[in-house]
Amino acid sequence: MHTDQDIKKVFESGLRSLARREHSTLELARKLRTKGFSQEHISQVLQELTMQGYLSDQRFTENYIRYRLNSGWGPVIIVQELLDKGVLQALIDEQMVLLAEDWVLRADQVRQKKFGSGLPKTFAEEVKQKRFLQYKGFTLDQIDRIFKSKF
Repeated sequence: MHTDQDIKKVFESGLRSLARREHSTLELARKLRTKGFSQEHISQVLQELTMQGYLSDQRFTENYIRYRLNSGWGPVIIVQELLDKGVLQALIDEQMVLLAEDWVLRADQVRQKKFGSGLPKTFAEEVKQKRFLQYKGFTLDQIDRIFKSKF
């Protein structure tokens, strides 16, 4: 690689972060910036880490979607979090299609885990369950389809 000692420090720091968990390019850049490294060195290192296959926004996005999905989160929250982490919308859309979920089924599973398999008996209970699913990142259409399909 480069013989420059500063570049080597940035590279090693980036590699240590990636050894712990996947990061998006923007996340890793932010992390390295907080450690006081120069933007020029960070840019060079990010390019090198990507070329060597250590840093991949595609791999990060795929893993992140699976992780959040398995934690009971819906597509609205997952997409927003990925955008906040600097992942391009096109890459998010591509990965969401590849990891296609039946979001209505997933939302119902999340609802049942929290509230049990029985349907809400009162309007207030239904509102509470719908609000919870919205908080978890499911769309209103997905939520409404759960309750409509139950009758």
